[in-house]
Amino acid sequence: MNRVSGEMFVEEIVEKFPESVGYLMEKNIICIKCGAPVWGTLNELLKSRGVEDKEEFIAKLNFFLEKKEN
Repeated sequence: MNRVSGEMFVEEIVEKFPESVGYLMEKNIICIKCGAPVWGTLNELLKSRGVEDKEEFIAKLNFFLEKKEN
């Protein structure tokens, strides 16, 4: 599986890993339902949302995606 990285654009993550949307929304990271566009990288988005440990967040997201894949 390709892994999500902090340098990936949010749009690319949503396109490649549509199952990530629910996880991100659950963590109050992205608001796809409200129609708010999200531009920039995942690292930029996490920083704007006050996530201090971006690497841990991304590791948990990748773990979630790997479980969905299996």
